[in-house]
Amino acid sequence: MHTILIMLSMIFASILHFFGFNSSQLPQISNQLASTAAYSQSVAKDVSASANAISRQIHSSQAYVKTILRSLPKPHATLVQKASNTITIVAGDAGVSRNTVRRATNMVQTYSLPILKQNLNLAPANNVDIVLFSSSGTYANALRKAGVPGNEIDSMLSNTGGITIDSDIWIPLYNLQDRSMLANVLTHELTHVIFNQAGIGDKLPTWINEGMAWYDGLAAQDQINPAETQAIISSLRGDVIKAGRTGKLLPLSASEEDILQASYNVEFEDYIAMHYLIQHQGIAKVQAFFHQVINASVNRSFMNQFQMSTTAFENLIYQRL
Repeated sequence: MHTILIMLSMIFASILHFFGFNSSQLPQISNQLASTAAYSQSVAKDVSASANAISRQIHSSQAYVKTILRSLPKPHATLVQKASNTITIVAGDAGVSRNTVRRATNMVQTYSLPILKQNLNLAPANNVDIVLFSSSGTYANALRKAGVPGNEIDSMLSNTGGITIDSDIWIPLYNLQDRSMLANVLTHELTHVIFNQAGIGDKLPTWINEGMAWYDGLAAQDQINPAETQAIISSLRGDVIKAGRTGKLLPLSASEEDILQASYNVEFEDYIAMHYLIQHQGIAKVQAFFHQVINASVNRSFMNQFQMSTTAFENLIYQRL
């Protein structure tokens, strides 16, 4: 073993010499390698945390939340800022600083609204309140006042990145890892608001509603932190593929009960479906679909724009996965 170690040391020294290093630089190189490894582990940990944070939203789909909440009460807040003519950012408790409200306002203006215009060709037409909460305690109190049953509060405290009812959005900041996650959630929830205000929020199949919200949200996150966003997408896609290989993949038309019991993030499967639709049909047709479905049925609008039924498309995605 000692001889082997000596030989390995000689080989390593030769390699270093070939690249122009000398033995006196070994400690420095060793430290740099250790530092790089530690950084890589830190990045992997951050990506894992962000992926887990996004995955927790599986339990907070709009359909599920609406079975618990019918409306969100208006907070009595003095710290507010307009992000547009219709969108107001509100501090939901004293722990939300003026800088935080300003940062959220800037994100809506810089990322959310341009992405919604680009992908949906729509913007909120009526007033929207986005309420930010700094801690689980203040968020729990707000949920309790909103009428959430006591046995559901703990789950919502840890399993929601944001909730939307009609034109009101509540965001628990403590569940978000960084500013890119906040941009994601803001844009995601504003997509739901646009659908609600257009009168199609309850009309759209869950996979279209959630899939488009995910598409918009990840687009916002990608503009701030593209490396982390792509790593998150890769991680969540791996979970969906694994579900397919193990026979646990749900169809896009799965019931809310099945979705809540799934072992992977079903809403990311919705994202995959919308991403495929946009890539193969083009964003212009997707926009036309959303505009047409306001005055027509989902199936008729889908058939007109994409020349296939929603059922046929759902089966196509299921087979591909």
